[in-house]
Amino acid sequence: MISSGILGLVLLGVYASLSFALKWHTKMEDSVDTYQQAFKASTRLSYDLGTGSQTSFIYELYGPVKGLAFASARPDNGRFQIDSSGRLLWQRHIIYYIEDDTFYRNEVPFPTPAPAPPTTPDLPTLKSQMTGKGAVMAENISDLEILPGSGASIRFKVTGDQTDKPNSLTLESRVTFRQ
Repeated sequence: MISSGILGLVLLGVYASLSFALKWHTKMEDSVDTYQQAFKASTRLSYDLGTGSQTSFIYELYGPVKGLAFASARPDNGRFQIDSSGRLLWQRHIIYYIEDDTFYRNEVPFPTPAPAPPTTPDLPTLKSQMTGKGAVMAENISDLEILPGSGASIRFKVTGDQTDKPNSLTLESRVTFRQ
C-alpha cells in the first residue's frame, strides 16, 4: 500500500511536469510563429519600399481597403532596367493591404515600363486590378500605422493565436525610398 502511494505521487509529479512542458512548448511555438510572421512581413516590406518611389506612395487606414501602395522599379527577375537616356524604368505597383486581419502583398504590373513613377491610384482601384489575393505576409495583424515623411514609418502588431494568453509582437520600420 505504501509503495502504491509512493508510485501515485511519482506519477502525479510526472503528469504535472508533462502538462507544464506541453503548455510551455505551445507557448514557445506560438511565440516563434508570431515572431517569424512579423519578421517576414517587415523584411519584405522594407525591401519593397527600398525599390519604390516616395512620390507614388499612398496609404489608407480608414477606407474600404486598409493598406499602402507605391510604384516599384524592381523587375520580375534580374537587375533594374534603364531606358536609353539612363532613367530608371518603373515596373509595377506593389500593394500591401489588410483583409480579415491578414496582411497581404500583391503586385499590379504596368502595361509597359515607365520612365517615371506614375501616379498611384487609390487602394480600392488597385485592388480591383489585382489577380488573386496575393501572398500572405502575416496573420492576426492589427494596429497598422503609417507615417510618411522623408521615407515611411510603418508599425504593425502581430498576435499569436495558439494559447490562452496570446503573444503579440509590434514591429516598427523606417525606410527611405529609392529616388
